[in-house]
Amino acid sequence: MSGGAEQPGTPAGFPPVDEPPTSRLLRYIFSNPLYMRSLGSGRDGGLRALPDPWLRRRAGDDLFAPSARHMPPLSLGDAAWRAPPSLGAPGAYHHAFAFLGDLLADGHEDMARLLISAWIRDCGRWREDAWNRQVLARRIRAWLLAAPALLEGAEAGFRQSFLLSLDRQAAHLARLPGQEGSPSGAMERAVSLCLYALARADVQKGKGRLERWLALLRREIARQIPGDGGHVSGNPETLFHLLRLLLLLREALPACQQDVPDFLQRAVDRMTPALRFFRHGDGALALFGGGRAGDAQAIGLTLQRGGRGAKPPLSFPHTGFERLNAGRGCLIADAGLGAAAPTRRRQYPGAFEYSLGRQHVVVNCGGGGHAGDAWAEALSRMEAYSTLSFGADAAQAPLGSTVSRHEHEGAAWLDITCPRPEGVVHTRRFYLGAGGDDLRGADILRPAEGRSWPQGGVVRFHLHPSLRPTPVGEGQQILLTPRSGRGWVFRTDAPRVAIGESVYCAAAPRRSHQIVLSLPAELPDGQAEIAIRWAFARIGG
Repeated sequence: MSGGAEQPGTPAGFPPVDEPPTSRLLRYIFSNPLYMRSLGSGRDGGLRALPDPWLRRRAGDDLFAPSARHMPPLSLGDAAWRAPPSLGAPGAYHHAFAFLGDLLADGHEDMARLLISAWIRDCGRWREDAWNRQVLARRIRAWLLAAPALLEGAEAGFRQSFLLSLDRQAAHLARLPGQEGSPSGAMERAVSLCLYALARADVQKGKGRLERWLALLRREIARQIPGDGGHVSGNPETLFHLLRLLLLLREALPACQQDVPDFLQRAVDRMTPALRFFRHGDGALALFGGGRAGDAQAIGLTLQRGGRGAKPPLSFPHTGFERLNAGRGCLIADAGLGAAAPTRRRQYPGAFEYSLGRQHVVVNCGGGGHAGDAWAEALSRMEAYSTLSFGADAAQAPLGSTVSRHEHEGAAWLDITCPRPEGVVHTRRFYLGAGGDDLRGADILRPAEGRSWPQGGVVRFHLHPSLRPTPVGEGQQILLTPRSGRGWVFRTDAPRVAIGESVYCAAAPRRSHQIVLSLPAELPDGQAEIAIRWAFARIGG
């Protein structure tokens, strides 16, 4: 995704676009007028209505309020799409027509038709931002779901241009490479093509076209959703959005007199408890893999649609995550990937988030995919996670992590041991007391065999923005004061403790703080390892 600052109005529910730029050769081919003709000249026939389980009604006045900056400026009318091409988050949101359902829910069919007609006129030929694979797949879905309201009572000219453009967009999407680019983009492509085949079944080549795209979807699910139901990226937000797509397709199939394939139902049955695994007590998602917290209400509705299913396990060995539950306390940790793990992703071994009920205490920095490449790169570094870092990201090869855990009388223990590329073996130890408000831990480091002690080691604990840190005494105790309610105290035996600035990107970026523990420059004489202990305890708990 190209740069461009996030605008405040970019909705948290719109997933980032992470497709790579189109190659120079393909740009030359796609921009040739003859290429557009090769996509077809439109087909007669109807458009079958598809159910939309995610349609939400908004107050009509909100769409015209100055704060609703995620809408294309309605005052521009048919000039709304003449802005210079951009793959920034607001541009992607507009070109995906992600606002269309809300616009129609409030009865603004005429405005919707005007914006679509203007888009067809100004962007109906290939343009990299408007025809990016993920943007294209999302626009096709938005148009298909909105088609009944758009076409009812519409003039014949609008209907003809709408169907022609929709058919050409679907034909182009079908020609794009399947497994190149982002994995989530490939699954979005497969779902959108399945929905298009259902909606335009009367002008497709019988049932064969749908079977072709369902087979493509089956391959993408096998590639992206391992046995534990997580996503290969390790990003809970991506898991959430892909589950919503599969649930949309699961409802559309029987509505169009088609059976739901077993592979699709099995995927939903795996992904639903996986989404629960990554949820905090307030309903928000943990911030791993560049993801954001998501909308708690939308997540809850998605889980309801997915079905109660089995209780999520506490270990996700295929995608490399562990969870501790005690009382109202919740700890979710990146355990790294074992040597035999079937997935490969960017790893942040030992990184964790900790919450008590609705209060988040320790967090990761979140995702910057909506704010441009610089933010995305910065927030993908090890320093953006609550774990050990060495100042420069090392190569992300399989690290061969090992995990041990047990529970007793409501308390839970977890050890994550990982050989780090910098030349140390790092064990992060967690203990969560039975009440959930007493978290103790230790970071134990020893040089790997034949390696010297690395320089610049730092252990970080990023704090939720609602907590204000204040050092006490020599600085080895820090009070964490919330806006209301009881606070927390952080304790450590680390010799060098500091409080630094941080950023929290669960949605739009917010200022926050971090606790920084610096490792010694060398091992003390006669010691084979270093152990730094720390704890978070609720005051009055």
